[in-house]
Amino acid sequence: MQRTNISDNIYSMVFDKLPAFVIIFCEEGKVLFYNKMAEAACGKQIRNLKFSDIFTHEYRSPEDKTTELKYECRIGGNYYSIVDFHNKYTDTTSASDAINARILVGYDITDVKNYVFNHNNRSTLDSMTEVFNREVGMNFLKEMIAQVELYQDFFSVAYIDFDNLKFINDNFGHIEGDKYIFAVRDAIQSFARKQDIISRMGGDEFLIIFPHLNYDDTRKMLADIADKLDIVSAELSEGISYRISYGVYEVNPSVPLDVEHILKRVDDEMYAMKAENKTNYGLQIRLNQN
Repeated sequence: MQRTNISDNIYSMVFDKLPAFVIIFCEEGKVLFYNKMAEAACGKQIRNLKFSDIFTHEYRSPEDKTTELKYECRIGGNYYSIVDFHNKYTDTTSASDAINARILVGYDITDVKNYVFNHNNRSTLDSMTEVFNREVGMNFLKEMIAQVELYQDFFSVAYIDFDNLKFINDNFGHIEGDKYIFAVRDAIQSFARKQDIISRMGGDEFLIIFPHLNYDDTRKMLADIADKLDIVSAELSEGISYRISYGVYEVNPSVPLDVEHILKRVDDEMYAMKAENKTNYGLQIRLNQN
């Protein structure tokens, strides 16, 4: 835009040195003015953008003419605290040329938002895998049991245990063991639905709650997860294999609605599979080391 009666150096001193972006829009939403930080936030095409191109939501109703409005928004990958001024604006010395304008001043609060998010989630997420931790998983299990009691609802719960994680840690190192843990997590997440609750119960154990999924369908999903790990294992070094044992239990009004009973049932089924896997695959793993 043309800046009349005020030198570009003055604009640079006043606006481009601010630790915030400044954007001025006319009533039609067209950009009238912006400083360097605004260009950094919105891109070099900012001069051709409108308000709706930059902000995904309109934070003022058409009749809202309040002088000042505050809100938070996201532009690109950063979060900003915005002060939105509704005022007269002119780039000349003539008051008759003044127009209604929105002057936005935005401060980057990305670091603050990330800190708050990480702090709030530290007590709920497993620090390594970033799925829910044991405490949250157990709390969800208790809540789901209560739902069954109140509403005659149902869900399935699965308990996953890694086969030979200690063997891999001892023979190939903990870095390879960590890769194993992440591979299982990724396989679970690739098949789990949005409503499913995944928690890490310990070093090599995951608990998964499947709302409104019966025993057979849950077993099929766990088999799909195991098959995916077999595919991943085919690309690994000789002697390393990603294999899981799991137990599944359907919780409904016809079974004892007790946490200990439920966990014992999935535990028993998981250990039965672990014994079978050890018989079928344990010798093969040892032979690969010879």
